[in-house]
Amino acid sequence: MGDPQLIQANALIEFGKQILEKVGVASEDAQKTAEILVESNLRGVDTHGIYLVNLYAKRIEKGLINAKPNFQFTRTRPAAGVLDADTSLGQLATLEAMNQAIEMAKEVGVGTVMVKRSTHFGAGAYYTLHAASQGMIGILMSHSETDVVLFGGKKPYLGTNPYSVAIPAANGKPFLMDMATSEVAFGKVRAAAEAKKEIPPNWAVDAEGNPVTDATQAKAVTPMSGAKGYAIGLMIELLSSGLTGMAYG
Repeated sequence: MGDPQLIQANALIEFGKQILEKVGVASEDAQKTAEILVESNLRGVDTHGIYLVNLYAKRIEKGLINAKPNFQFTRTRPAAGVLDADTSLGQLATLEAMNQAIEMAKEVGVGTVMVKRSTHFGAGAYYTLHAASQGMIGILMSHSETDVVLFGGKKPYLGTNPYSVAIPAANGKPFLMDMATSEVAFGKVRAAAEAKKEIPPNWAVDAEGNPVTDATQAKAVTPMSGAKGYAIGLMIELLSSGLTGMAYG
């Protein structure tokens, strides 16, 4: 392995943009997606950064992500709406949903948007900080791909089910919380496997539900703080799926 090299953020954004354009994503959409990914790198969250662009490109090629989506937003109440994301890149769908929520909040004081038929959106902090930059409290939660065992279980049933909150401050930076309800994001396990590094025994389990330190043997991650994390993750799973009609578990 060679020595680490410093790459300027703009160059990394352009790199990601070009990859997405190659698989049919419109230039403006590719630019915004790459910007959101690199923003995670700049905050030190590399597992949700430009590292993901290759995964997204492969999913587009397989038809799992729609490179040219047609968003359909329906305002169901003065402070609520539903966005059908047409299986778009999750970054685009989530930003659109937050923008719709912000506009409703400007009008009636609060805005809530449920998103259906979306895909992986990266780190939630980008979107809640976007709300905070408008002087608003941003709250985001989502269910996700099935990677987490139930408390005491051995088979994955829940997603890592992240949630993020950003609260603006009168002076200085906003308060930010952005976390998964699993002990660790599965991306960190994948990164450890690729780097051939061991992981803590409380991060993941093998196919039989046994704790592992060999990341290549990990089949699922564990809920954070045992039963408490499991309960919070399940709550998010039920809200996210129940309010959108999407599958759960």
